[in-house]
Amino acid sequence: MTHAPVSPAAPVSGVADQDWMPRAVRLAEEATAAAAMNDPAWRPVIAAVPRHVFVPTFWALDAYNRPDIQVRGDDPAQHVTWLDAAYANRSLVTRWAPDTRSDGTAIRVVTSSASQPSVMAIMLDRLQLTEGMRVLEIGTGTGYHAALLSRRLGAENVTSIDIDPALVEAARHRLAAADYQPRLHIGDGSAPLPGPAQRFDRIIATCAVRRVPPAWITQLAPGGRLVTPLEIGGAFAVLDAVTLTQISGRIDPAPLYFMTLRNTCEHTMPPGYAPPIPPTDPAAAHHGLTQVDPRALDEFDFQLWLALHHPSLRLTHHYRDGAPVAAIVYTAHERAITDYQPAQPQLWPVRQHHGRPWDTVESAWHSFTRTGRPPRHRIGLTAHANDHQHLWLDTPDSAYTWPAPPPR
Repeated sequence: MTHAPVSPAAPVSGVADQDWMPRAVRLAEEATAAAAMNDPAWRPVIAAVPRHVFVPTFWALDAYNRPDIQVRGDDPAQHVTWLDAAYANRSLVTRWAPDTRSDGTAIRVVTSSASQPSVMAIMLDRLQLTEGMRVLEIGTGTGYHAALLSRRLGAENVTSIDIDPALVEAARHRLAAADYQPRLHIGDGSAPLPGPAQRFDRIIATCAVRRVPPAWITQLAPGGRLVTPLEIGGAFAVLDAVTLTQISGRIDPAPLYFMTLRNTCEHTMPPGYAPPIPPTDPAAAHHGLTQVDPRALDEFDFQLWLALHHPSLRLTHHYRDGAPVAAIVYTAHERAITDYQPAQPQLWPVRQHHGRPWDTVESAWHSFTRTGRPPRHRIGLTAHANDHQHLWLDTPDSAYTWPAPPPR
């Protein structure tokens, strides 16, 4: 697989302290306020770590959120734009690779980014760190998260792993340039770390998973905590060790969306992760009316509830003159489109092709409203090292439970 060139490992020269430090202070204030952090110790940490060192270049996005133009800190014409972006509360695409969908469409797939600082702050806050804790980070990326953890805990207490050798080596140089030397590993983040078995007080994943890898459970110390994004509905799980082989906890109120964990560098994403929308089949379409307003799909908590019922169902919109006019739900093999304009009062036209995915939407909506439209923090997850995992409403023995999605 061919990537866009890796950013230079060394930090960009010529950035004086008086140029980046005030920006870092503003970023720390903005990110911690937006994240509503409970731990005040993170603000001075974010203010002290030079983010620009870890993003010497990034890719500006086009109107369709595709990597487009490279912005470099060592280009005098782009320097101020780059430095402002490095200390803005926004994510920055740092690496992408060309790929092709199953229908032949050429795409650029983002394989690494610098996370939005306020999102990162939410994740760090949920760790509930105390002095001397040992932390494992899954997904080294640019190295910026590892730098923040090293600043807070001491680099000797921080370990990070990433599947991409080029990213890890670039991060190693940048961390050293910022005077941090945590332990870095190249390998599959879903597998146990190489070498003797270790247990960590905290594990943080900066990539999304369909289900918790058992190795994460067996690497968690007694009383430990794991925070990880899930691939379903923007769920962000905060899970505590119950025993040495079981973790349990709840979905955080904040929806977070991350790139999926990769087990290999040979593919930009797991098979079936982003299927193309199946074509319509007018001759065999199912036409009908639905009592579910398609705008319900814009509700974050319902998106999670729906994903629990059908983890492979994806959501998008049909646009006309730049405005959304219909909702589309689809899998690799079936699709449904529902107009925003009702055909009759409280009845919306729906057309289904190759199957009836909208029936799942209706069923999920009825149970969602029947249970009081539960906010996502009422959803929990229990996972065992034997890979038995389930999600639940309110309590693990609830009348409403769902198996964690199978691996791809």
